[in-house]
Amino acid sequence: MSETAKSILKRMKNSLPDNGASAIEGTFTGNNLLAVSNELGRIYSQDIDTLLPRGFAQTATGDDLDKVGQDDGVFRKEATYAEAIVTISGTPGRYSGILVGADNIRFLLDDFVIGTSGTADVRAVCQIPGTGGNVSAGTIKEIKTQGTTLDTVINNQAAHGGYERESDKEYRERILDKKQKIVTGSNRESYRQWALSVSGVSKAKAIDVFNGPGTVGVYIIANNNVVGDTELLEKVFEYIESVRTVGANVSVMYAEPLQINVTATVVLGEGAGIANVKNDFINLLSDYINDFPFIYKRKAIFSFMKTADLLLQVDGVADVTDIVINDLDSSITLEETQFPVVGEVTIQEAE
Repeated sequence: MSETAKSILKRMKNSLPDNGASAIEGTFTGNNLLAVSNELGRIYSQDIDTLLPRGFAQTATGDDLDKVGQDDGVFRKEATYAEAIVTISGTPGRYSGILVGADNIRFLLDDFVIGTSGTADVRAVCQIPGTGGNVSAGTIKEIKTQGTTLDTVINNQAAHGGYERESDKEYRERILDKKQKIVTGSNRESYRQWALSVSGVSKAKAIDVFNGPGTVGVYIIANNNVVGDTELLEKVFEYIESVRTVGANVSVMYAEPLQINVTATVVLGEGAGIANVKNDFINLLSDYINDFPFIYKRKAIFSFMKTADLLLQVDGVADVTDIVINDLDSSITLEETQFPVVGEVTIQEAE
């Protein structure tokens, strides 16, 4: 807004009736106009134009979006903490508050007892939320707590279950789904939205009568477009069981990943390198796949032409002379319970 106390005062003076009232400063009328214009100018200076967008799901961000969602009973999914099972060795005894780590990423062990065998398998919980705690197998090997009689620690399997806080984009989509789609408390959309409300789930669909009358199959895809762990399936199932109406036999399972393998021959522009072209193409392909629809009763089409266009968008690609997806020169139809993942990508330069 360009409204200022000065411009408001001028407009108010010009609007006075021609009845002899004086708007000169110091007069009764002039002082009243001055006080009102100053207060209105102060209000406009607070940039009230930004207040309206903060109250709607399509335009609100951050904490404002949280408030909009909470009004509709939709809450942002918070980050979760990765966990791992570690094998730890040392002097027999009871231990509490032990920290172990994979480089700078620390994990707190549950209280545990080492018996006469000299080892124990213990749950370790990462001390920071998010995907950073999903460390690889064999990387948790440092005992961070000093002055103990513990000798070694190792995680024989990768840590899992660490998910990032839901982004504004993802959260906004769920809020709008709640507002715009029909939810009766027990229809397919209800099950889909219940599954999506669990941290770690990025996409979901529900199929009724999937295994006969009275059955509902809920298919999910974990964050980062992957098949997650069994704990996530259990969390989704337990949450749905806690909120659904009686009468249905519910199964929760992961959708089936379909690898998308791309082989292409390209003409490079001057100064372009095949390695950079490949990396940039994989990034574009990943974005396309991450936004790929996962919709009830629809066999999605993975577009051959879209994939070729993505390759043409890469800096340094002058032309694409040949491209195949999964050894086909045509689009791929995915089954209803499948979703695409990036497979093997081979890019070579035309002779």
